[in-house]
Amino acid sequence: MYLGAIASSRQSFLSNFFQFPIHLTKINFIKLNKHLIRITYKIFLVHQ
Repeated sequence: MYLGAIASSRQSFLSNFFQFPIHLTKINFIKLNKHLIRITYKIFLVHQ
């Protein structure tokens, strides 16, 4: 139940988050993507 709530909130966060960068410039979006990938990779490594 708790994990499901986290997953659904994360999904809504991600959908909102990926709609947001439309307002950003492409350069900022690329920087943001690199940052996101780095964070995701760290999280992935921690949960291995």
